[in-house]
Amino acid sequence: MTWVGMLIALAGALGYALGAAMQQFEVAAEGASLSLVRRPRWWVGGIISFSGACLHAVALSFAPLVAVQPISVATLVFAVPLAAFMYGRRPYRAEILGSIAVAVGLLWLMLLVPAHNVTPVLSDGAALAFIAVIAAIALVTQVIASRVHGPAKAMLLSVGAGGRDGERVHVRTGGRRRDAG
Repeated sequence: MTWVGMLIALAGALGYALGAAMQQFEVAAEGASLSLVRRPRWWVGGIISFSGACLHAVALSFAPLVAVQPISVATLVFAVPLAAFMYGRRPYRAEILGSIAVAVGLLWLMLLVPAHNVTPVLSDGAALAFIAVIAAIALVTQVIASRVHGPAKAMLLSVGAGGRDGERVHVRTGGRRRDAG
């Protein structure tokens, strides 16, 4: 059933990407103001995004969170061609390369997901090492990002934020559950 949940999550990511692209298109045309409520495409985009979120919730009834949540990243892969289509242009090379990187990373992560629901168990030492690696990634990316500008800075800050997202992982140590972040 895990694969069913993952496919539903993928459909949810597509819905969220389409809805977000539609709303972004309207915001770019109208500006971020209350006048957006008079634009049908903005409403349709919101409804489609909400439907994508609902599919994500349904997916969680078929697959564990560790399998479903990373698939939401596929929203980025779907959003690139959808936004380019809405603006009547081809995706930029950087957008294509970024989408390929996200897709490859997502596929790699999905290959690591266990076939059945397994509670992760780490020893105290492994948990501390995990937290230390995340802290090091966050620190290094922040320091380097403070010295660069433009797309390189955005990429470094994104990597650091992604690393910090792992801080809230729950680790089972010594038979008791504690929050590692």
